[in-house]
Amino acid sequence: MDGEQERGLSRAEPATYEDCRRCGAFCVSTFHVCPPRHVVWCPEAGETEEDGQSFRAHSARAAAERWAEWSDRHSADYGIVRGASVIVHVRQDGCEEMESFTVTGEMVPCYTAHPSEP
Repeated sequence: MDGEQERGLSRAEPATYEDCRRCGAFCVSTFHVCPPRHVVWCPEAGETEEDGQSFRAHSARAAAERWAEWSDRHSADYGIVRGASVIVHVRQDGCEEMESFTVTGEMVPCYTAHPSEP
């Protein structure tokens, strides 16, 4: 696979902002390189590497954070964002080294303003 295929592009495409067909990132198509895949799993939940979820991320830490967001959303109980900490293991595809991270989260208030009559 050449670099253009890895980026999810064909040679005939002009530079445009779009979602990458391969990794889903919104990017300038001709300059985008997809981040590598990482497998993330949670031994505390009885998972092994074979049970892990795959995420594209520029670092193992970013993959662990994406896993935490996915895990909270997938379980619908939002335990991590409510204060639980979880240890996860991360391995980049094609690498022997495994890294471990403790992931935590926090709720962030969001405020909005709408026009009103004076």
